[in-house]
Amino acid sequence: MMLVTSIWTYVSVDNLITSSRDRSLSLLSAGMATSVSDLIVTRDYGALEATLRHSFSNEAIEAIAVTDLSGHVLVSLLRKSDDSVVLNFESSELHIPQSGTVEKIEDADRGYISAWQKIDPGVALGWLHIKVSTKFSDDILAHMKRNMIIFASLLFSVALSIAVYAIYFEVKKINARERALIQSNDELSDAAHHDSLTKLPNRLSLEHLMQNAMAAVRLKGGVLAICFLDLDGFKQVNDQFGHKAGDLVLQSVANRLRRMIRAEDSVLRLGGDEFVLLLGDLLTRNQVEGLLNRIILALQEPIRIGAEQAFVGASIGVTLFPFDNGPVSSLLSHADQAMYQAKLDGKNCWRFFEPSEQPDIPLSRASASA
Repeated sequence: MMLVTSIWTYVSVDNLITSSRDRSLSLLSAGMATSVSDLIVTRDYGALEATLRHSFSNEAIEAIAVTDLSGHVLVSLLRKSDDSVVLNFESSELHIPQSGTVEKIEDADRGYISAWQKIDPGVALGWLHIKVSTKFSDDILAHMKRNMIIFASLLFSVALSIAVYAIYFEVKKINARERALIQSNDELSDAAHHDSLTKLPNRLSLEHLMQNAMAAVRLKGGVLAICFLDLDGFKQVNDQFGHKAGDLVLQSVANRLRRMIRAEDSVLRLGGDEFVLLLGDLLTRNQVEGLLNRIILALQEPIRIGAEQAFVGASIGVTLFPFDNGPVSSLLSHADQAMYQAKLDGKNCWRFFEPSEQPDIPLSRASASA
């Protein structure tokens, strides 16, 4: 009976560890793929390498590589025997999976498992290959083997108590590791979808936020104002005070926009000095114009940089959904066109997109001083 119980305990723990290890590998690879997607889009391979190096704080990771869709390696890192992390120049290409988004490979003799994860935040960008040591799992199994010998020499009740305690302790450790991985995955996902300087949602969040805002208009009625905002005078601030001052200006602009918008609105930073505002739950165009005027005036206020003051303005292009009803890319393009018209009309003002195919919609032009 003791022997049967010991064997059952070993098999159960082995299955539990294998299942947990696979889930952990899946969570880890998915989180890493999300965290590097924006860096591949911007081709910031220095930041990509730094992000991958940071992930080696997880002692189980042996190697990570990021490739393009054809298998050409963009960055590849390897943990050496002295625990240092170095660039791996042994191969410039990897054999990517032929089908599916994830492929798991296990090599029990060498003590690792590896997985391929497609980097696909809406558009396929490449592949992430990660190799993880199974030493943690092997140590647990070795521990259980030693316990089997102890179980065989003790009374059944004592052996059963030790087995229950061992299983509980190991399951608790595994659950703690899984919770830590889930939390790390959430943090990586949040970092990937927010701008590191202003903490605003970034380009990766744009599609999701616009679809939600458009769905709310379809459900409740009203108007959604999609605003493309480009700062005026930002280059002069950078030239006069330097890029650190430019970063302070961007942070100040982001904070002012946060204070101006309502709970049902969203503000995003696309990059550089470009922002997108989604102003929802509006019933009349007068409400839109009032919000735009307040935003223009708020951004004209001086920004203190040490003992100096910097001044910027904003040119804003606006299109109104559902009057302008099309895909997300089309709506953004229309708002962008209107923003360029505001630039041509003297800057520091806003303009509505004027679709030629909708003459029944009176879209007037007005500036903040109107």
